[in-house]
Amino acid sequence: SFRAAQEKLSLYKEELVKIDEEVAVLQEEFGQRKGEAAVLKVDLERAETTLQKANHLMSKMSGEKDRWEYQVAEIQRDAALLSTHTCLSAAYCTYLGHFSEDVRQQAHSMWTESRGISTFDFLRIMSSESELLTWKAQGLSADRLSQENAVMIDEGILV
Repeated sequence: SFRAAQEKLSLYKEELVKIDEEVAVLQEEFGQRKGEAAVLKVDLERAETTLQKANHLMSKMSGEKDRWEYQVAEIQRDAALLSTHTCLSAAYCTYLGHFSEDVRQQAHSMWTESRGISTFDFLRIMSSESELLTWKAQGLSADRLSQENAVMIDEGILV
């Protein structure tokens, strides 16, 4: 019986050694998996940061897309009305140069209504914002009449 107990003990010791070996293998595998999990966690955090930046950029770009679409529509409208705006600008220079601001406004209203347009702006067609700012810096009054007169003088042809 003592021998049987020793045999059982040695059998149990062998099984314990096998279990210890399996535990060691599993612990090593667990350590590897833990390391892989840490790497995946870092990669996930990096991916989330990239995604947040991309979403932020996309939200900014959506506003740009709307602005670009508006500008394209405005350019297309202006291109379609270019000949009309050119004729109105020529008439403005030819006929309205010596009239007061209220007479110019009445003629502007009458001409744009007769052409069925509402977008004609003599200053916008005949000058640029930078040109107007340069003249203002040089002492030109900022009122519309003075600016229109400056454009007519600058663009006019003396005969």
